[in-house]
Amino acid sequence: MFIDSTYMTREVKELLNDMIGPPIALLERLSKGSIGSQRMIVDDFSEVFKPVFEKAPGLIYTNIELRPRGVLFHFNIKYTRYTWIIPFHKLVFISGDSITIHSGEDKLYIRKENNAAHQKFLRKLLDRKADYLKEAGGPNY
Repeated sequence: MFIDSTYMTREVKELLNDMIGPPIALLERLSKGSIGSQRMIVDDFSEVFKPVFEKAPGLIYTNIELRPRGVLFHFNIKYTRYTWIIPFHKLVFISGDSITIHSGEDKLYIRKENNAAHQKFLRKLLDRKADYLKEAGGPNY
C-alpha cells in the first residue's frame, strides 16, 4: 500500500499499527541496534509509483524502517512524504545487479552499494522477516 504520510493522522497511525505493528520500543532499539536504514537511491520503479516519482526533480531516495510485522519505505518528494507499507508475508527481496523489492505487482529497484552499513541493515531486515515467518508459521516453515 502506497500512501501520503506527510501528516500522520490518527487514522494513518492506526492503519500502520494494524498492518505491520507499532513502532519498535526504545529499549528494543537500544538492545538490538538500528531499526532504520541510511538513505538508498531508487533506480527504477513500477507503475504504481510513477505519478508521484515523476514529480521528483532529481534522484529519488528511500529510507527503510523496520516494524514488528513488516517494513516501511519512506520517500520525500518535494515537500511531501510518501510511505510504502509492506507486511513481511508479502515482501519479496531479490539481490542481483540491483536490489529488487516486490510486494504483489509493485516493484522498486534500489541501487546496490558496497556499503557495509547498507549490507548490515539489509541482512537485519531479512533476519527479521525470517523470524516473523517462523513465529507465524508462514512459508517454508
